[in-house]
This record gives sequence, C-alpha cells and structure tokens, in this order.
Amino acid sequence: MTTSEMLLLEMLKATTLALRVVLGHIEAPYIITAREITTSIMTDSAYRGLDGAQRAAMADAGTAVMGAVGHTKGLK
Repeated sequence: MTTSEMLLLEMLKATTLALRVVLGHIEAPYIITAREITTSIMTDSAYRGLDGAQRAAMADAGTAVMGAVGHTKGLK
C-alpha cells in the first residue's frame, strides 16, 4: 500500500467515525479520535507530497470532520 493510500484510508476512518457520531450510532467521545486522526494526517510530512487534487480531497474531508467536532460539542 502506498503512502497516499494509507493517508486516504486513515482519512476515511476519521470521516466515518465523525459521521457515525453525528448520526448517533456511536458515542460522542469518539469524535475526539476522529479529530486526532485528521490532525495527524494534516501534519504528516507525507501529506505535502500528495498532488493538489489529493490534498484538496483530504482538506475537504478534514473540514467535514472538524465541522462534526463543532456540531458534536453542541450535542453534549
């Protein structure tokens, strides 16, 4: 598996966790895990090596996760 595929897989995990929290399928504290995964991806040195389209897709997913974090704070 390539580095870009690994980053994409991790972002998919974070996005899925965030979605499941917002939909109420899992408990709200899991949003912290989603945020930590997203932050680790965005700060990973390999992130800078992705092409523009890949970085844009990751940034969009990261923005969605961070939006879910904000929404989840309102649910508590």
